Amino acid sequence: MKSVVRFISSLLSLVLLCTFIVLPVSAEKTDPFRIENGVLIQYTGKEEIVTVPDGVTSIGRNVFMSQHQIKKVILPEGLTTIGEGAFQYCKNLSEINLPNGITKIGKGAFSDCTVLTGIVIPKGITEIEEDTFSYCINLKDVTLPNSVKKIGVSAFKWCESLTQINLPEGLVELGDYSFMGCRKLNNVIMPDSVTVLGMSVFNDCNSLSKITLSKNITRIEGGMFTATAFTSFAVPNYITSIGGSAFAYCSELKSITIPDSVTSMGDYLFQHNSKLETVVIADSVTRIGDEFFSECSSLKTVKLPKKLSYLGKKAFYSCDNLESVIIPEGITSIQESTFSGSSRLKYVSIPDGVTTIESFAFYDCTSLTRLSIPGSVTSIKQYSFTNCSSLVNLEIPNSVFSLGYNFLGDCKNLKNLFVPDSVVSIDESNSFKGLSKLTISGYEHSKIQSFSAAKNIPFRSLGTSPGKIKYNGKDYQGSVMVDTKTYQMQPQNIYDIGVRPAGYGHMRTIKVVSSRDGIATVKKMPSGNYRVTGVKPGTSYIMITVYQDEKEITHASVKVTVEKGVKAQGTATRNTSYFN
Repeated sequence: MKSVVRFISSLLSLVLLCTFIVLPVSAEKTDPFRIENGVLIQYTGKEEIVTVPDGVTSIGRNVFMSQHQIKKVILPEGLTTIGEGAFQYCKNLSEINLPNGITKIGKGAFSDCTVLTGIVIPKGITEIEEDTFSYCINLKDVTLPNSVKKIGVSAFKWCESLTQINLPEGLVELGDYSFMGCRKLNNVIMPDSVTVLGMSVFNDCNSLSKITLSKNITRIEGGMFTATAFTSFAVPNYITSIGGSAFAYCSELKSITIPDSVTSMGDYLFQHNSKLETVVIADSVTRIGDEFFSECSSLKTVKLPKKLSYLGKKAFYSCDNLESVIIPEGITSIQESTFSGSSRLKYVSIPDGVTTIESFAFYDCTSLTRLSIPGSVTSIKQYSFTNCSSLVNLEIPNSVFSLGYNFLGDCKNLKNLFVPDSVVSIDESNSFKGLSKLTISGYEHSKIQSFSAAKNIPFRSLGTSPGKIKYNGKDYQGSVMVDTKTYQMQPQNIYDIGVRPAGYGHMRTIKVVSSRDGIATVKKMPSGNYRVTGVKPGTSYIMITVYQDEKEITHASVKVTVEKGVKAQGTATRNTSYFN
């Protein structure tokens, strides 16, 4: 029995002893840095301040990406490479040192580090790679060493707080979009070492108002200065071409000068520059692209280059203050909507050589009062003159064979329209809506006569078509013949000079005046002749001038001598002037 008691007592003592014995637990902490052969390939820590261990020579791709807790990083001496995206999206990273031994920083390494305010690039770096600091919206201070030869695509894109950048001597290339969206950047000095300048480098830098370009570039690429703050700009005379939209949406730009060195310019070049008033374009330019001056609402007049061969679609679309344009002789087509919506445009001179007036070309040009269509035009497309509500008279030349749908719709003040018998195609759905004042003139048995009857539009017959007038083997649209060369008469004598228009001469304005009304006067008679009355001795010239709109197209003169006691006689002639 005693032995049993002793056994139980020993057992209880053993249990009690075990209660106070604590088995040892491993105190070893897991290393957050995974390093292989000097390359940091993973970080699993949660610290706000990260000290990368000595011995690390390279930080691998995306190692610290999106670790929002990190505020400061201390990098070791001996580090040579920072991989692509290494610190990308570290939204709270505000401080990091870059040791001098670093020779490569990968693409997007610090992209979207939105509280980073400053960075010093070490001397061994030769390239700021693509997107390295893009969207670092609080980055204000950047120091670049002279070793940098290239700033890559979008390298500092949307660094909205960057106010200045010192581009180093020796820099060769600025990549596409490299400073796009740097909205506080106001002045850039580009070293002459730069020979490659990408697209849209300073696009949307809407505080940029001064720049010095490298003398070793020849092209301003597309989008280069879109939405910048320049008030004036003189393109340097070493530039030979300018890409599309290079100066579009420059809301403060008032004047720009394009030098003779420039021979090529892209589309949309000055689109939506609402304050642009003065543009000087050298005669070396041969192409004005699509929407070139679109919505330049302050532009009143522009002199187009003499060698111009293309004037683009919507080139002057909605230029609200544009009043007049003289189109150069090399243009062969008025493109779609070229002048559409230019509500103050009063006069356009279209040259011989233009063959087509495209759809909507002058749509909604509500102030257009004078328009001369040359004899080279063969086709006028739909809506080309719709709502030109100030147009009163329009003459279609006898080179035109087709008229598009509603090409004169809502021209509510149009009174006189001449359509020749050369027009054989008229869109039958033409409503001529809103033309209550219109009378159409044309020849018997012509397409326009039957069309007018079908649409119940007043028609004035000009009789049988004369066709084209031939002279020396060449076709002309019209002529004016004067039947007298010289005439002598006594005071108070009268003499009638015959002036005979033919073809389109009937549609032209003929003005007949005396050079000296005190010697001889002249007035038009119901017969169409012009009566000269001698007043007193002397010599006067009766001047006969033919106009199309306000442009003189031909002239002739008759010498009249008034002398007492002379026999009334003259020299008859058939002095005929031909024109197109």
